[in-house]
Amino acid sequence: MSEESPLQKILEAGTYAIPKLSKVRRIVKENAKQHGELPCEVDLGAAFRFHNIFICPVTKEPATSANPPQLLTCGHVISRVALTRMARSERQRFKCHICPAQMAKDEVKEIKLQY
Repeated sequence: MSEESPLQKILEAGTYAIPKLSKVRRIVKENAKQHGELPCEVDLGAAFRFHNIFICPVTKEPATSANPPQLLTCGHVISRVALTRMARSERQRFKCHICPAQMAKDEVKEIKLQY
């Protein structure tokens, strides 16, 4: 993984992609049948390709479709198995494994990854 700042990578990707996305936007406007999905892929090159593997910091296991990552209200991410271990019921409050934030299981959101 690059030692560059993540913000720098985002800015570079945006600078590279904006002209292409502007063209795609015009195409989508002209063709009102397509909604919610770009009609083409915007290739940003090898420098902007990253893996979509998530390793849970609690269980140390990779995320799978059966054990997807979960976004806590504080912004930290854990696996569904770790969430189940930390929160026994939907309404029982539990503490984040990293920071002092407390939340209930029903406040946590699932992160969708392509496996």
